[in-house]
Amino acid sequence: ASPLELVEAEILHTATRGLGVKKEWIYPVVMTRSNSDIALLKKTFKEKYDVDLVEFLSSNLSGSLRKVVLTAMRGEVIDFNSSIHTSEQATMDADSLYKAGEGRWGTDKKTFIDMLVSSPLVHVRNINKAYMEKYKVDLIHVINAKFHGDTKRALLFRVRSILEPMGLLAELFETTLNSAGKSISCCQPPGRIFYGLSAWVLRYFPLLERIVDGYSRRYHQDLRTRIQSVVKGEYCQLLLCVFDAVNKTAVCPSCAVASDPKDEWCRCCGEAMQTTKVADRKPFTRYLKTHLRVEAWRKAHEVAIALQCLHDQGVVHANLKPINLIIGRDGKGHLSELESCNRVEELASCTTKSKREELRWQAPECLNGGLSSLASDIYSLAMCIIYVVTGRPPWGSNVSDNEIKHEVCNQRAMPPRPKELSDNEWSLVNRMCEYEPSKRITADEVVQELSQLVSAKCIDVPEWYVPRQLIDYSSDIFSESNLVSRHVGRWKDAVVAVETMKKSPECNFRSVAELWFSLKHPTILQLFRACDDEDDQTFVCEYAEQGDFSRYLSEIGEISGNGVQKKQVWTILLDVALALHYLHSIGVVHGDVTYQNILVDWDNHGKLSGFMSSFKPEQQKLTCVNGHDITFDSDVYWLGQCIVSALCGHSIADNRVDAAERCDVCITDSLGHQPEIFTDPEWQLIKEMCAVDPSHRIGMADAVRRMARLIAVDAAINKIASAPPPPNQTQRSRGQANLLAVMSDYTTRNISSFDSDYDDDDESKSGIITFKCEKLRSVESPHESADEAAERYINDLKTLLSAEVPGKSSSSHDRLNASQSQKRYRRQPKLVSSRWILSTDNIAEGTGQGPDLGFGSFAAVCCGTWLGAPVALKKLNNFDLGSVQALRQEANIWSTLRHPHIVSLFGACTKGVPLFVCEYIGGTRLDESGEKGKVFNHGKRLDQCQEDKKEKVWGYLHDAAIGLQGLHMHGVVHADLKCDNILIGGDDRAKLIDFGLSCLQTCDGGEPRGAKRWKAPECLIKRVGPTFESDIYGFGMCIIEALTGKVPWAQISDDTSVTNKVKKGMLPKQPDTTTFTQVQWEAVKRMCCQAPQARLRIDDVVRVLGFFAGRPPYINDTTLQEEVNSWTSTST
Repeated sequence: ASPLELVEAEILHTATRGLGVKKEWIYPVVMTRSNSDIALLKKTFKEKYDVDLVEFLSSNLSGSLRKVVLTAMRGEVIDFNSSIHTSEQATMDADSLYKAGEGRWGTDKKTFIDMLVSSPLVHVRNINKAYMEKYKVDLIHVINAKFHGDTKRALLFRVRSILEPMGLLAELFETTLNSAGKSISCCQPPGRIFYGLSAWVLRYFPLLERIVDGYSRRYHQDLRTRIQSVVKGEYCQLLLCVFDAVNKTAVCPSCAVASDPKDEWCRCCGEAMQTTKVADRKPFTRYLKTHLRVEAWRKAHEVAIALQCLHDQGVVHANLKPINLIIGRDGKGHLSELESCNRVEELASCTTKSKREELRWQAPECLNGGLSSLASDIYSLAMCIIYVVTGRPPWGSNVSDNEIKHEVCNQRAMPPRPKELSDNEWSLVNRMCEYEPSKRITADEVVQELSQLVSAKCIDVPEWYVPRQLIDYSSDIFSESNLVSRHVGRWKDAVVAVETMKKSPECNFRSVAELWFSLKHPTILQLFRACDDEDDQTFVCEYAEQGDFSRYLSEIGEISGNGVQKKQVWTILLDVALALHYLHSIGVVHGDVTYQNILVDWDNHGKLSGFMSSFKPEQQKLTCVNGHDITFDSDVYWLGQCIVSALCGHSIADNRVDAAERCDVCITDSLGHQPEIFTDPEWQLIKEMCAVDPSHRIGMADAVRRMARLIAVDAAINKIASAPPPPNQTQRSRGQANLLAVMSDYTTRNISSFDSDYDDDDESKSGIITFKCEKLRSVESPHESADEAAERYINDLKTLLSAEVPGKSSSSHDRLNASQSQKRYRRQPKLVSSRWILSTDNIAEGTGQGPDLGFGSFAAVCCGTWLGAPVALKKLNNFDLGSVQALRQEANIWSTLRHPHIVSLFGACTKGVPLFVCEYIGGTRLDESGEKGKVFNHGKRLDQCQEDKKEKVWGYLHDAAIGLQGLHMHGVVHADLKCDNILIGGDDRAKLIDFGLSCLQTCDGGEPRGAKRWKAPECLIKRVGPTFESDIYGFGMCIIEALTGKVPWAQISDDTSVTNKVKKGMLPKQPDTTTFTQVQWEAVKRMCCQAPQARLRIDDVVRVLGFFAGRPPYINDTTLQEEVNSWTSTST
């Protein structure tokens, strides 16, 4: 199967073959694409055909169509900005289009093309709305009247894809099938046309269900049947399988999250999917009775964000009223009744009838019999805000519906101003309730203004703050820089590093904490919390076991030219380069790249720390004593100096004694002669990183890419070179000859095929390969044939050479695209309101890297990269509004969780392919078998395992308990504790994962679903939401599962029978004493008491499990030992 961008490149190329240009194939591919899509398409076309796509299209098209297509191919669609793309601007642009169409010398086509092709989608919708209101026709009508031929069809494709996409896509499928049918009837091969059909199916997969419905309404036949009438054979079966994969979803009546219709229980809240009763969803009305008024504005802001998310996708809620505003399990405001939502283009076929009890929430145009719209949602949201803030309905309780309708529709009146609303607040409500829909502000503007109101009202404790009494640390220093000392310590029971200040920093401590806390990347040392209590300023962060880079270098000894130590050093410094690239991509200069700020973890990977000197150039400038600016290029220079210093043991980087010498511009000494330890390609890289003139240095993106290539080629060489000499000299010689011959041919063919725009980069590749081919003459591999060796080596180099190469950059402001041959996700640019939202531009799913990490009915997990660093990608199986809302709630919770024993979330994507980007744990789940290298085989008793392995299991459980302690410290209930949600990492430590059912302690997480064997009795009997106490019960079941190798109640196959026993207060049968001692089983019983308040607290659980695992300081705690031993005498 070919990647989508390759198929589309072939469509564009094929469209120009034969007699005449098949223009109708071109504009469906190039119109309505994001800037990143266009860039990827250009790159793919260049690599495949060695021709610039823009020049290719320019030479094959003419007239206005060429202008339309080339405007789209510039890839310069403007991002939506609510302060620029206002309703007033939309009206002005509508006037400009009207004047362009009524000019004395005919239609001004350039104005139409530039405005309609380059404007953001939301703004085009607003222009159309303004045009209709003023000139009584829409843009589709205008284009039909003012343009003709292929130009008209291209512009119509652009505008209709925004205003009526389902009708357009139904036509696109029919046109493609019709063309294929004609080709077959004329005995011509339809294969190229089927390329187009494949492209449409893949690109519009999330919309296929709605396309099928739209096709049926338009052409009065089923799209699948139509495909079967034209397409035959295996290709037909493949297409039908894709269509069959698009399952309709059922929406939970309680939490409005979409689930599989076959599910009995909602994945989010546990509500029975077949019930007709609306569950208790904790609406705003109940929540706000116990909270301050400022919380009302905060929740209104959160609901506005949820509405903004809908409107950004062209979805109208159409039923906004207070009962449909709920508090989600993440403690934030959300919308319910999503099943009533409609897309804008679908509303033309819908009818809306006002219900008497809903009149006070509806916009005047709806009361007059009109259709719901994005603007009517804004009006309804304003009415809801009045209710939320005051606790009273607009117009009061004594005004009849007829009176309300008369006042709104005939008098154009607003509800009386509540005394609780200030002038600014009432002004916002008025602008949301303009009588003319076109004059109302947009959801983006509402979000922005509510954000300002909430910021002015709320003075929050910083999210990163931790009280001093929760931190303890040793006086011993394991690492230090010129500003901080690093100590091993504990945050509650979790082992952490604690950084204390040596002297007062020049910058504000809180600003450093804010910046560092906002950084989340695999190669950044994670900040968990910080304490700013008067004179006691400390950072609580990730503990890197091998200390700083200076200590690491002193312990590994002398570095040889091609030894293991050199490779390890390059790997650590590549991690630092990835960290710096991440910082630069978000506009942050590190400012202090030194050995002391590079930490080395247990796995010989580097972590960047030391953010006391970091800053954002857009907000402030830093200069040295001589007035030179500290810039992104400074980071590149000092990283290069660290490489030289690490490998040679001497560099001017070691001699920076004052602020002037810390500046890369002040230092004018050249690098000198190339040291023997460096190869030519390595030294060339150093020279380009450490050029005296900053403008001559490469960017960090280029540095990362080239460092990665050096490491990758070395790894490929070592794979072959590591085997012992072959016994057969003839076989060895033949293998080397074949390998060198194939390599020479491959190198010649591939190097010459690269884009001329990357000549300098290709030279560096060629130099590396030439150098490495020389080393191949000494390669000896007896365990594989020459052909196998050649093929294996070539595959490694294919990964290197087919890497995506963005244009050469001369500054480190450039962004890194994935530097591996990987599948990519793309998304439309969006104005985001949540800081965890990531663009998919720098996320890539690994291909050919082994099986998925896990899968389920809700999501699948696989390996990937983000900004070049390895991560795990958790991809949602569903693509509907409910699934995205579930993702937002989980991300809102997960993004706040920073703890050594909780898997880190780096961010999430809500468009394109909804997914989470999280920490990659290179181990297995606690419930997995010994065949995968873990503790024991399921089904075997522990007396068949070694005693130290039993203690190891208790150690894993202790780690997980510390993670649960951290979760509860964050105020979060896990609600789905099982051994398959406990991961064992490569460092042999356990972490908690999967927060899809988690909720805040203060929120109703919904009724329990699934996994009844781990559920607490109160959740099954009273059907209440999860609590801290129910987590303790569930963790007790995890202990039984982990120690026995079987799920709780394993001898009972029926969940109903299990539920009945749990409701009666029964526990699983006590295992024999070889599995659990009497004291250990008593601990489980105390965690699983029938009464929630009688269960052990999480702090006690951590202490007890630490004692069972034989870990200090618990094993030496005599008070704890006496307490635990007393359980046997008091147990009954």
